[in-house]
Amino acid sequence: MKNILLMLTVILFHGSANAQDNNILKNTVRAGIYGGFYGYRDIYLPVISAEYSHSFNKNLAIVPRITRSVIVIPGIYPWDYKSSFAASVSLRTSPFPGWFSRVKLDLGGFYHRFKSGHGLVDYYGGPLDLFDIKNTGGLIGAVNFNFIEKNRLEAGFRAELLTNIAGGYFKCESALTGAYLGMKF
Repeated sequence: MKNILLMLTVILFHGSANAQDNNILKNTVRAGIYGGFYGYRDIYLPVISAEYSHSFNKNLAIVPRITRSVIVIPGIYPWDYKSSFAASVSLRTSPFPGWFSRVKLDLGGFYHRFKSGHGLVDYYGGPLDLFDIKNTGGLIGAVNFNFIEKNRLEAGFRAELLTNIAGGYFKCESALTGAYLGMKF
């Protein structure tokens, strides 16, 4: 544990020591629209996300992120409801700074709350809501590819996988793919 803390301190100090070139250091705010597959209920949902990327140097950033999806489907019951909320924090790096600098990798942790349910009508004709709520946490891994990378603007594709540990092995929680638009400052 001491070695890990020492290594993180050296990386962070190295990032601040290289912070002399302010044109390279760019923080980014991104918004994205994704399609999400949730393995818990084997369903697809539309997902919106927002993230902030704080750069330590040109190859390393910390990224807090929030994703949200909600859908109400008319079905056998008066309504069918699916909802997802996830918050994550990850480290973003450019493993190939020269050749493929538009490719960035994320690795971190997440919290995920999945809620599903449906509405029934009880004996007296009133609404009866039945919900199933699942709270999980685990690891997030993502690949970002910027197809537009300007001075103040970036746009690209993102593919990510959320996994958790269940029964002593890694299990896929959800997978998201989609496009994002970001502003650098």
